[in-house]
Amino acid sequence: MKKSLITIQQGQFSAYQLKQLNTLIKQNYRHYVSSERLLITWMQIPQDQMYCDYKPSQSSIITIEAPDGFPQNKRVNMLKNTQDQWLSITNQVADNLMLTLIDSSLFSEIVASNQERLSLLGKLKMLKVILSSVLASMIRRSPILVNPNRGE
Repeated sequence: MKKSLITIQQGQFSAYQLKQLNTLIKQNYRHYVSSERLLITWMQIPQDQMYCDYKPSQSSIITIEAPDGFPQNKRVNMLKNTQDQWLSITNQVADNLMLTLIDSSLFSEIVASNQERLSLLGKLKMLKVILSSVLASMIRRSPILVNPNRGE
């Protein structure tokens, strides 16, 4: 199973838009990258904790894991089509959208480096937050929405 982490500001999109975007990412992944299952985690940053140019940001940061050595032309096709459809659903401007389709080995390095920054207690708190978010998403049949501040 490959993974995707999408970072947005809490309340930036409606529940309906989140479901549409979640489906969009999975469909485009299946079409352009692989039939392998893609687990998407939405990191919702509380309002006023994301800034760009010293103003509250409405940016979306999409990081998707791809097989190592994934062909560049297919990568560009996936990202371009995802961008076009995302902007259509959200009415964002392209400057507020960052899309990355990263090779698995680099994706793993990024996840590992983030884990290294946490103490054992921090890792346990984050695990609790993620597991409760996964359970809530299963009950609601909705995307996995994580608020990293819930563990405080």
